[in-house]
Amino acid sequence: MNARLNTSFSEPRRLGRPPSRATGADGARQGLKVISQSVLSEALGRTPLDQYVIWTGAAACGRSNSVRARAMACVHEIGVPVSLRTLMQRAARLEGEMGLDPDVVRSAVRQHQFAQPAVVFLVRKTPSGDYVAVTDIPFAGDLKHRIKEGGAVMDRHGAMCLDMAPCAIGTRDLGSVHAGV
Repeated sequence: MNARLNTSFSEPRRLGRPPSRATGADGARQGLKVISQSVLSEALGRTPLDQYVIWTGAAACGRSNSVRARAMACVHEIGVPVSLRTLMQRAARLEGEMGLDPDVVRSAVRQHQFAQPAVVFLVRKTPSGDYVAVTDIPFAGDLKHRIKEGGAVMDRHGAMCLDMAPCAIGTRDLGSVHAGV
């Protein structure tokens, strides 16, 4: 499969399927639980303000009913940085007071960085407004890109830096974006 990074951002699509409404043997929604406001607030307080997720627009691989898939399905924007805190809030309120535990969502996002391919990137916004990888992303966008921790993902103008085209971040950061594995 020759998957390419969607850099056009003109087609709004959802990442994967919407969260499943399947119920378990006890009648509760699988993976969903009541998330109190205090639990959510405490988790948000531990989450850095400068961390965001960026979805490439490509479909995520994996089990469509997994917690990771449910968390990723809460990212609706293509090529737009979404605060990790916003993602955690969305996931915590999938069905009223029912949702995914914020710590589980944060963990799912971090684990997704090693997916083959990773299509949602965990990034940090720098003081200059650029977005860099929080951790290594071995298979970014397609299986031909590798981004090292601190490597450029998006410049301050919203241009993705993964297609190897010139990026406004500068050559010192582009050196950490590698083609090939």
